[in-house]
Amino acid sequence: MRILFVIATSSPALLASGWTKITPTDTVVPPGRFGHAACWLPTQNALLIYGGVGKEWTSLGDLWAFYPDSLVWRELTPGYSPRARNFPGLCYIESLDKVFVFGGKGGSEQFYNDAWLFDPATMSWESLTVQNTPPPRNAPGCVCDPLGNRVVVFGGSGAGGSFMEDTWIFYPDSNKWQVVIGPHPHERAAGVLSYDPIGYRMILFGGVYANDQDELVKLNDAWCFDLSTLTWDSLEVLNLPPGKFDHGGMFDPTRNRFLTYGGDCAPVDQVWALDMPVLTWYQVETPPPTPGGHARITPLVPDTEFIYGYIFGGGSTVQGTFLQDLWALDLSSPDVPEEIADKGLSLSVSPNPARSQAKIRFTLPGEGPYSLRLYDAAGRMVADLGQAQGPAPTSFVWEPDAGPGVYFLRLEAGGRALTEKLVIQ
Repeated sequence: MRILFVIATSSPALLASGWTKITPTDTVVPPGRFGHAACWLPTQNALLIYGGVGKEWTSLGDLWAFYPDSLVWRELTPGYSPRARNFPGLCYIESLDKVFVFGGKGGSEQFYNDAWLFDPATMSWESLTVQNTPPPRNAPGCVCDPLGNRVVVFGGSGAGGSFMEDTWIFYPDSNKWQVVIGPHPHERAAGVLSYDPIGYRMILFGGVYANDQDELVKLNDAWCFDLSTLTWDSLEVLNLPPGKFDHGGMFDPTRNRFLTYGGDCAPVDQVWALDMPVLTWYQVETPPPTPGGHARITPLVPDTEFIYGYIFGGGSTVQGTFLQDLWALDLSSPDVPEEIADKGLSLSVSPNPARSQAKIRFTLPGEGPYSLRLYDAAGRMVADLGQAQGPAPTSFVWEPDAGPGVYFLRLEAGGRALTEKLVIQ
């Protein structure tokens, strides 16, 4: 269900197809920072941020949560906690309902490779004793695979200005790491690694490395890591955005696209989307107001239902600016340019949310084969609703046999695919 939050009497409601600056209902907000990590806590419906670099270039070890329902920030202050750090790897592990933290940097040449779990239910940290630990690093890609109940970590930077190109998998059931052998992307740090539940893979975009002349090279390549075969493959994409690192990014399964914003790049105040069916980038139009002209070094985090993507703070290492504002990006409109839009392919479901039954309508580009499947939020197929040689408009009434939750209908035909979010109550 789409909820339009009322932010405050002095602020507008969250804007459709654009950014909204959120004004909290009290004056308690996290200190300004960049280089922090963030994720969404589904069981608490909250945005969590951890660590980063703050005023006077100090590494931070604080933990905060923002609750959209009440529009308040709360500092989470467990007594026993990791050492302060910036650019750690962080992700939410669904099976544990805990937050996983790996590595990061605490100061000059203080690179870590320790692993921690934070339990939001008990507000407590747990230091993990692990086997076969990866080398110390900061700014790695770090994402949970909820189906495999494992965490994938790629790249990062280490001591002496080194950049890494290794892939590691952490298994929380056994507290063991596994290194992945085989072809892989170029070495890099500060790229974005994001989980794609539709393709059951991780998407990697951008990052930075140093060439033979010690010049920083900003990357704009895209890769996928197949979670079934544990292999990397380069994505041949069109209409490339500028190279960037320290940017925010997220996969949007509702619209089958990867989104990125900010980072160290020029221009800085742009949202770009990679349309996955045709592997073409396009710039998402976002009318004013927008977060502005700072090089936002901050994660982009979606809520559970992919209604909004959130950014907090960020700043520019050049300007020494440590921002502490909070923005929400409405994700409801794909804004796909006409030249790459779906031709003859459509999909809709009503009512949505659905209870006892839902009417599904779709059109196909021709007589070729099609498939219509239902997936849960983790990417598991829960229902096969049809595979055939199809003529054009089709509609039918479906009685959901899946439990309450957020699901995704996926229609594939003619080399294209459409995804529609379905909420079952």
